Amino acid sequence: MSSERPVSAPILLLSFSLALLHMPSGIPAPFYPIYQDQFGIDSTTISMFFATYILGVVIALILAHRVLFYRYVLVVACLVSIVGDFLLLRSSSVFEIYLGHFIHGIVLGVFTVVVPVVLGRIDFSGTSKIAGRLTTSANAVGLTAGPLWSGLMLAYVPSGDTMVWWLQIAMTVLVMPFMTLRLTPDETAEEPPTDTIVERWIKFFEDRATLSAILAGFVAFASGGLLAALGSVLADNVMQAENAAVQGLVVSLSFALSAITGAWHLKRNDSQTILLGVFFVSAGVLGMAIAIYAASLMLFLMAAALTGVGQGFGLQGATQAVAHKSSAGQAGRSISSFFLFCYTGTVFSSYGVGLMIALSDLRTASITFCGLLLVICGAAFWTAKQQADRAVGANPERAGEP
Repeated sequence: MSSERPVSAPILLLSFSLALLHMPSGIPAPFYPIYQDQFGIDSTTISMFFATYILGVVIALILAHRVLFYRYVLVVACLVSIVGDFLLLRSSSVFEIYLGHFIHGIVLGVFTVVVPVVLGRIDFSGTSKIAGRLTTSANAVGLTAGPLWSGLMLAYVPSGDTMVWWLQIAMTVLVMPFMTLRLTPDETAEEPPTDTIVERWIKFFEDRATLSAILAGFVAFASGGLLAALGSVLADNVMQAENAAVQGLVVSLSFALSAITGAWHLKRNDSQTILLGVFFVSAGVLGMAIAIYAASLMLFLMAAALTGVGQGFGLQGATQAVAHKSSAGQAGRSISSFFLFCYTGTVFSSYGVGLMIALSDLRTASITFCGLLLVICGAAFWTAKQQADRAVGANPERAGEP
């Protein structure tokens, strides 16, 4: 068993900043029914808002390793995030909403790559799980706080639709001066790239440990993408929950539990943690399909909770599995490639369900997509089960150790 070093103030500050800059991805969720009424747009356009955000994330994940250790990269990212906040604060046109989502996607992509690598450089021992747990939890905390906070502001605070963005801007300004990277030359050393992103993905698929990790990451992000893109709209249009706070809760609940389970230090190895995560995600996706069919808000909340539990466990194990398979000098590129593949799950959900809505209707498309996602969950579960059995067979005396 390994001992972990105390979590220092810089680590907590970086984790907090990752959560804070993740919030704009979820803040617009309770606004989506309002946008539908204000601009006369349909559910397909709503899903494309989130898809545009994911497009920004993907572009940043591809390019972020080029600016990985620039001293002021996170400071600049904070400034760009404020620009996106102002655009969504105005939201006087559909184009501004698209552009605001795209900008926040770029910012999150940069933080998603830079922060875990920096955390790893200042804290990662060969067996420590601090970086993986903090990264997973910070992502989930930001996703949780955004829609819940904005939903409460919209429902109960006068001028809450603008106040929520002014508060986000103020908090970003406060953390920005502390985002300067102060790493030594040894900590910023990176091996030259030996392969492309596609070649790294092929290696992920060829290695049984990382195959289960990337499939778990895919289904976790795909299920989360469905909730983030359409959770509030489903609550409003299908389940007739018109209160903005309730709509925000629908989106936030999953990510809140993801934050908790992502930080929960299980006495299991990485492959067993991945298996547990995929099991809960599968149960949650099945529950969402049943809830949408029955138009039951309570069932939908329960399903979102199960999905969140699975996302936290699955991503914790998956992040660590990829990290342990990477050399120190290639950590940045491996993490970037892993999250890029995970975000293909979100692209799959946002664009996929949007296309299905265009061909049918919101309820039918959402149920059909859940069915398709269950098939992928089955493949992820089978792969994770095989890897977990191999890990126990290879080290039976250490089966329960992290």
